[in-house]
Amino acid sequence: MKKKFIVFLFLLATMFSGVYAAESSVDGYIIKIKDDYQTQNTKISLMSKGNNFNSLQPISKDWGMYYISKEEYESFDKSIIEYADPDLDIYLLDDVVNDEYYNLQWNMQMINAEYAWNFNYLGSGIKVGVIDSGTSPTHPDLINSIKAAYDMSDGKTLEDNLNPPDGTTISGQDKFGHGTKVSGIIAAQMNNEIGVAGLSQAELYSFNIITSSGKGKVSDFISAMEAALELKCDIINMSIGFTVDSPQETDVDELQSVNEALAKLNDAGIIVVAASGNNASDEKDKNKPNYPAYSDKVIGVGAVDMYKKITYYSTHNDKVDISAPGGGGTLSKGVYSTSLNNRYGYDSGTSFASPHVAAAAAIIKGIIPNLNHDNFEKIIKYASDDVTKKGYSEYYGWGVLNIKKMIDLANPKSTAVYMSTPVYDKTANELSIDIFNPSQISAKENICVILAVYSNNTLQYVSDIQYKTIAPFSEKTVVFGDVSVNENSSVKVMCFTDIANISPVCEPAVLSNAE
Repeated sequence: MKKKFIVFLFLLATMFSGVYAAESSVDGYIIKIKDDYQTQNTKISLMSKGNNFNSLQPISKDWGMYYISKEEYESFDKSIIEYADPDLDIYLLDDVVNDEYYNLQWNMQMINAEYAWNFNYLGSGIKVGVIDSGTSPTHPDLINSIKAAYDMSDGKTLEDNLNPPDGTTISGQDKFGHGTKVSGIIAAQMNNEIGVAGLSQAELYSFNIITSSGKGKVSDFISAMEAALELKCDIINMSIGFTVDSPQETDVDELQSVNEALAKLNDAGIIVVAASGNNASDEKDKNKPNYPAYSDKVIGVGAVDMYKKITYYSTHNDKVDISAPGGGGTLSKGVYSTSLNNRYGYDSGTSFASPHVAAAAAIIKGIIPNLNHDNFEKIIKYASDDVTKKGYSEYYGWGVLNIKKMIDLANPKSTAVYMSTPVYDKTANELSIDIFNPSQISAKENICVILAVYSNNTLQYVSDIQYKTIAPFSEKTVVFGDVSVNENSSVKVMCFTDIANISPVCEPAVLSNAE
């Protein structure tokens, strides 16, 4: 009861203000010693208060300013300090990138790409396969990114590309521009004073499966997947799709051959990302599953416009994992990227949302070398922008891509936990929430979880404390029973590492208008 009462008081003091002890990267502080201690005997005065004067590094003795490490500050007598400022990092205010048309790339600005670039999270050295219409290997913005371009259409194999028959030339050159645009979003060269900037600087391996008719075959698609596996790609983007008319039972809407190939990619640790489809506005086909995005072995990506609204065309179903910029409305509101004939242009579709997520996977793979499909799904769940504030949505998936949040979660220095958006079951009067431990090494032991319910901004209920231990890079569901809410209610869930010290480990999870 005593512990619960302490938390109760803390909730009263903090929940309205939104203040919490977030994880900080601050290593030390700039402190100002009070004037009463600004004498020639400052050292003696400080030591008489039980402080370690040697822990202070003078910044300006005349002004009474000193630097003190974060560790030393914890035990320092705060009564002699006039103020303490964090010793923050300072950056040069140059342009983040100097690419000529970066001002047209609203998509990169929406997903906080500059954060990744500022801190050099680029996915360099990560291999991204692009199964599409080919690419443009000589495009000045792609020439350094594309490591190989293969033509897998019309039954051609990887061996045919590596050792073409005498007198023949096999080229993965893009004839339609689709694959070239996708490639630019993933890894157009940045800071080269021309064109656009790709989200990552990964290595691209292009596999064309589209013939001159503008279509491809599933058999060539499978061959391209095998080739990407053989070439040890880490990530594969598939801005392609098909629906199934099965020769078997009428309720079969998937191809066993494709599922088997995707399973082999998953087993090899390859993360597969695919466009959800563009048939939401098609009355005939809007409910048809679009493969490969509809597979559980693939990260399905929907498209939002420049206002973070789901687009009219973006296919929505329970296989959409995340959404990303795809553009919509007028042409100028599309995604700007590399195009044919060394040019650039706008285009819209889930095809151009998917490569943002593939590039994000490459960046996170650069931080977490053993990243796989399951782990990346968890990062998506806890590090996307939940624009609906209601948790998972068949339109947005877990939310809109935010590469800053992903990097912060994936960074090995992270010590916090993450919470999903709470979900309320009004039939059972239960509220559930998932809590994720991002550490790849250490379990989080005895995490304290507590729920508070407000009605019209008045605290109505505080739950008992639940204690949870969460294994490394794992999640645990916490369920609160007998929770009564209505349309005027708001719910907040808080996590603490130590209830005695009232030390929150993440921002409160909030559910407004819970009914």
